Amino acid sequence: MPNKKKTQNKPKTFCDRCHRVGHLARDCFTLMCDYCKRTGHDMLDCRSFERDKEYIIDSAKQRYRKNFANAAPQPEGQPGTSSEISTEISTLSTVGAYREYLISPYKDIIEISTPELKGEKAKMMVSKNCPITMIKIGTLKDDVTAAKEVLTLEDVFGARIQTICLICLSIHVNNKTILHPCRVISDDFYVETDGIFGCDFMGRAKIKDGKHVELAGVRIRFIPNQHVRGVLRVNELVDIPNEDSDSETLTESSSELNS
Repeated sequence: MPNKKKTQNKPKTFCDRCHRVGHLARDCFTLMCDYCKRTGHDMLDCRSFERDKEYIIDSAKQRYRKNFANAAPQPEGQPGTSSEISTEISTLSTVGAYREYLISPYKDIIEISTPELKGEKAKMMVSKNCPITMIKIGTLKDDVTAAKEVLTLEDVFGARIQTICLICLSIHVNNKTILHPCRVISDDFYVETDGIFGCDFMGRAKIKDGKHVELAGVRIRFIPNQHVRGVLRVNELVDIPNEDSDSETLTESSSELNS
């Protein structure tokens, strides 16, 4: 019998996005979820995404008293943001030194991308003097799911800040989605950014002072040449019990505040 030549298998085109054969990732139109990386649905219809957000919110409500309520206040000389200011201002100093302190070139603001926001982007200050992450209600979409929770924070000047409700931010970093609990505050909050990333965020991120924030292995650079005048230094976290902790939308929350 004549020898049959072995036929070589032709190289198959493989898609790195949906992991199927026959096309490349740039030509892929498969419906795919950016969160769970499965096909057949998008992020809006992802059950895993909704379940994980609910878990983040519930865990944050149960955890804040233990982690933050009895936290010791920051030392008097400590800077009010995540940056380390090398020159300490002594008791007897100059106006120039105080001016340099207020307009420090160190960078403490990052921009995040999350679908809960109206413009899907927000500028957030990174602060070690705030125990929790907060964002202004005006930046959020009306249909964001929110849990009833009211916290009252007191700063070093005696002013009290009251949160409105609790949500879960789904922060997009490259092709990853990071879920993080966030308290909603009113738009007249005296920080110039859209919100604040507090100690709860810094516990899961690596901060390189004046350079970048590293989250899930991805670096988010601080916005250059920007600083904030408002400095929040929390003295006390006061607990106000809630009668109802069911989830609701931000539209319902804001209507309750205005009534």
